[in-house]
Amino acid sequence: MELNNYLLISLPSNPHLLFDRAVIYVTQHDRFGAEGLIINHPTHSRVGDILTHMDLFQTPLLDNPTVLDGGPFETESGFVLHTPVDHWQTTVKTGPHIALTSSQDILMAIACNEPPPLYVLTLGRCRWFGDQLEKEIRANQWLVAPATRELLFYTPYSERYKKALRLAGVKTQISLTEFVGHA
Repeated sequence: MELNNYLLISLPSNPHLLFDRAVIYVTQHDRFGAEGLIINHPTHSRVGDILTHMDLFQTPLLDNPTVLDGGPFETESGFVLHTPVDHWQTTVKTGPHIALTSSQDILMAIACNEPPPLYVLTLGRCRWFGDQLEKEIRANQWLVAPATRELLFYTPYSERYKKALRLAGVKTQISLTEFVGHA
């Protein structure tokens, strides 16, 4: 099963500290591997900080959201998850009406206060090679749930883990340690 446009929800059995309570939006998944963005680990930076650092800051931003830590790969690169799918240079459709763009033209549009209507900027991304992700899922390191626009763009970062668990069918009042390992 391809997991494009799905969420990966880290479980307590996941040994990687970087993924503690992480929710990852899967942007690409095929037989060669998978890629995604952590969508609930905010950094101390704001979008305006990144634009200023890149000498792209044009005018004060009307909206200056927090930048997310998207994952351990390509941490110096920005990835913009947005809707709608639009005309940017390196846009890849990841789901219905959702896209990922990593080209500078979308950052210029944001700097000029002409961003996509809904967007999230991450620094870095996650990557799995071959069937690595499938093995981690079988080892109870991840739950899988369908992604929603509500969770990606409207849910506060601090609430995304619990909401993702609910999307996966887990009642948050149940301890995850009781849930892990049961099929």
